[in-house]
Amino acid sequence: MVKPIVAASYMNRFRCIGPDCEDTCCQGWRVNLPRDDYDKISLIGKEAADPRFGEALKLIPEEERQDHNWGYLQHNDCGQCPLMEEGWCLLHRDHGEASLPVVCATFPRLLLPRSDHIELHGRLSCPEVARLTIPADDPTRPVPYEHELPEVFEIQYRLDDDHGYYQRDLETLTLAIEDLLNLPEFSLKQRLYFTAYLIKRVDNFVVSGASRDTQSRLDRSLKRMSDPQFLNRICSEVDAGGHLPANLVHFLFGVLNAQLHGPRHGRYNRLRLAALKHLARNLDSEQGQTGILDSAVLDDLVTAYRELETEVTRKHGERVNRYFENFSRVYWACYLYMGDPNLTIPLHKFLIYLALIRILFFSDPRQKELEAGEEGLDVVIVEVIQVFMKTIDANLELLKPILGGMETLNLGNVSELAAFLRV
Repeated sequence: MVKPIVAASYMNRFRCIGPDCEDTCCQGWRVNLPRDDYDKISLIGKEAADPRFGEALKLIPEEERQDHNWGYLQHNDCGQCPLMEEGWCLLHRDHGEASLPVVCATFPRLLLPRSDHIELHGRLSCPEVARLTIPADDPTRPVPYEHELPEVFEIQYRLDDDHGYYQRDLETLTLAIEDLLNLPEFSLKQRLYFTAYLIKRVDNFVVSGASRDTQSRLDRSLKRMSDPQFLNRICSEVDAGGHLPANLVHFLFGVLNAQLHGPRHGRYNRLRLAALKHLARNLDSEQGQTGILDSAVLDDLVTAYRELETEVTRKHGERVNRYFENFSRVYWACYLYMGDPNLTIPLHKFLIYLALIRILFFSDPRQKELEAGEEGLDVVIVEVIQVFMKTIDANLELLKPILGGMETLNLGNVSELAAFLRV
């Protein structure tokens, strides 16, 4: 029996907008299929005598094939699923919701196990989820879910049974992070620093379970992070300011300077190139025209970025703060449940994502056209976050070298990592 569903409030407003979506989930991603889904779709194709099914379905190479990763849907030359027709999936349209692969039926829903309920969130790689979330007031407030789940769906849990300590403490840590993000007397930057501090403090024993006294050590750490005097004492570590470390600047602009190849990366390339060209607009060189930049101009770029950030924040500070607070809340509600049982990985992802999204947002050339109102500002942040998350977060081949680059920065302790929060 499925536990009760508690949703982040925005998910009660979510509806797939199908052909009206500017970045359909049926384009840009290869959908891997477990054996049951592969066999189900293969049978539907044979019964329908539709050649498009044969074109779409491909087997994983035999030496790599496993029941949970048996085949995939091969996109056409335009990077789109060949089972798409006029913006709708013909599997869903002609054969019902139960015919969908589980990943397609579930997306953009993210169902996370809690002790007494299932928690429902959405993935920011979906444009409609990003629209409902990022500009909204209090979008992550938990409420009863008012709709039916798809006939087939996946509950997110990628951890193996032998990571018992990590599994046991996931909900406790997620709730502790939520409490830290809800401290109204501290700035968002300070609250995010507290989150990083907590993760770095507990990572070495929560994940490995190396100590017989793991629970009491976790309890002591959580108690310390609930002490206002302690939190006030460590605020100075993130508020120190100063120049960004040169290796961090090289890393972030190196990621943004990388041209991604293939039709599915077109929107991301346009965003990052427009931002870099806007930052470099006053450079007396070819770099200012192309946006392809070298290390000699990085100081000038950081100066230009700071000017843009200051100006946009001066005009729209409260709204901009809401954007990044909502992004942070959505991220930390979900990401301890998504991937490697190593707390440092979701922390590093968050710091990288937040820094790069801030650069793309504040450097977007559309900012200069937004003097009259803030609706256009919503459009910019929603597109930046959605495209970034679809391109980077959802693509392990791109994400692995970025995380690897993070390791080379030698920013090991939490006060050094705080530099990402000052971007």
